[in-house]
Amino acid sequence: MHALQAILRGRFVLEQIKAFSVQMRGGAVRYQAQVLKKVRVPAAASLAPELLLRLEAVAGSADQAAIDETTAEAFGF
Repeated sequence: MHALQAILRGRFVLEQIKAFSVQMRGGAVRYQAQVLKKVRVPAAASLAPELLLRLEAVAGSADQAAIDETTAEAFGF
């Protein structure tokens, strides 16, 4: 679950949500069920165990750069 948390906090998922959703006043993104269903994330079974551990380690981090770097690897960037 923590690995998924890290992936959902990553910049790539946020960009997917921004592409599919309506932005509200002030630039806030509206999270709706139909938008979240369109978000693509890698299957946990396709990720290396070491990468899953690193994702779990950054899940609760305030360091957005570390989250983005690790999730980019999960997406294959």
